[in-house]
Amino acid sequence: MTVFVVFSKEDYRKRLRLLRLIYNMNQTQFASFIGIGYKRWSHYERGYPIPREAAWALRKRIPDFSTDWLWFDDTRALSPYFRQRLRDVERWESKEKLAQRAAKRAAKSNGKLPRSNRISATDKPSKRKKGAKSG
Repeated sequence: MTVFVVFSKEDYRKRLRLLRLIYNMNQTQFASFIGIGYKRWSHYERGYPIPREAAWALRKRIPDFSTDWLWFDDTRALSPYFRQRLRDVERWESKEKLAQRAAKRAAKSNGKLPRSNRISATDKPSKRKKGAKSG
């Protein structure tokens, strides 16, 4: 029986970002950590395919890492420690997103009008000369 795995570019990008966040590094720091250039790593996180050489560099630097997880979300080859770190980072990230949404809602409820109700520069009333009668 042949099994086909669907590759999701968005999930792949998320896994690369999670991998970096596990080590609590920005893109520049993480690229230096694994021995590649910042621009290359940035391209990978935006969805460009990671070549085998870079994947092997990751594997060499991060023993708990698995290319099967990176490309196909197969967690069987990950160590229990690495799986736990992934879960921790995912929980942290979801809490951050909830906090950002709550902050946006609070800003809207603090007297700020939604964008659709704001007056733009083109909607401002025209200036009339003082003393001019409206007609």
